[in-house]
Amino acid sequence: MNDPYFLIKAEAEQLYPNIEALFDRWQQLVKTSNTTTNDEFEWTSNELNKSIRSYEWYLQELEDTIKIISTNPEKYKINDTELETRKGFVSSGKEKIQQITDNMQSNIFQDKIKKDREESLIPTKNSIKQSKYSKLEEALEQENEDFIENQHQEQQKIMKEQDGKLDSLSGTVRRIGEIGVTINDELDDQMKIIDEFETEVDQTDSKIKSAIKKIEVLLKQKDSGKMCVICCLMIVLIILIVFIFK
Repeated sequence: MNDPYFLIKAEAEQLYPNIEALFDRWQQLVKTSNTTTNDEFEWTSNELNKSIRSYEWYLQELEDTIKIISTNPEKYKINDTELETRKGFVSSGKEKIQQITDNMQSNIFQDKIKKDREESLIPTKNSIKQSKYSKLEEALEQENEDFIENQHQEQQKIMKEQDGKLDSLSGTVRRIGEIGVTINDELDDQMKIIDEFETEVDQTDSKIKSAIKKIEVLLKQKDSGKMCVICCLMIVLIILIVFIFK
């Protein structure tokens, strides 16, 4: 049975470089373009936020598995060093995501976004007068839009695949938990049966030893009546032995 921790960790490690790349592009667009009118900035912001939420979900799932293991590490055969390593990975992931979100909300970026929003509401001469290069600009803009649309479709495909993996992984984690509970219940039942069997064996063993002692005493005495008792005790002894090995 695979440890769900490593499956979830692998998904998180695969997703994080994508978050870094989106964040780098997001910063560039804030610094070099009008964020209000730039479609690529809007798309990048949406994809970055989705990826961050997915990464945070992975970290939460990892934290849940660590909490379960911490209650009984011997049961899951996880030592303290491995447990601390897992906690460190989750803590480091939270810090990295927090740093990204803090940068996105920093004054330097939010002030620029606010400024772009205000400027977009003010008409300019250039917006009224059509440029002689308008056709070229429109062609370039259309080409840029096509590129953005293609990238958007690729990212949507990737996110859809990731959502499918998340659903499958979540189901796997639930099934693993249910199997663990069932195995634990079965072990408890088996231990109870073994304890009851050992008690019955001990009781029967005591009865056999007592019967043997009585037979030994009676054998030392010559008496027809006592011989009958011996025979009866022998029968009882045989019955007890049959009962044990039945």
